[in-house]
Amino acid sequence: MGVQITDFRPYTKNTLQGFLTLRMTSVGLEIRDLALHQKNGKQWLQLPAKPYQKPDGGQGWNYIISFYEKPTFKQFQEVALKALEAFRRQAKRNNDGYKT
Repeated sequence: MGVQITDFRPYTKNTLQGFLTLRMTSVGLEIRDLALHQKNGKQWLQLPAKPYQKPDGGQGWNYIISFYEKPTFKQFQEVALKALEAFRRQAKRNNDGYKT
């Protein structure tokens, strides 16, 4: 699974750490606004979603895209988080004003 991170925008709120743009190079697909979350030393990605109002007045989220097989999504998460780590290391080495 070829994955490349092309952008990361830090934004901290609760578990949210920022938003990234990811390219799946083997299929020519770019996904924007993946949310990076972190809690208790664990990181995970949330695919783009749009909000909706629940009948009880609360807010829920409908995913715009999703993986229908859990093992494939888990593999995607692992590969994408490694690619993000490499992107952040490179940005830090370049000292391009990016803040980790």
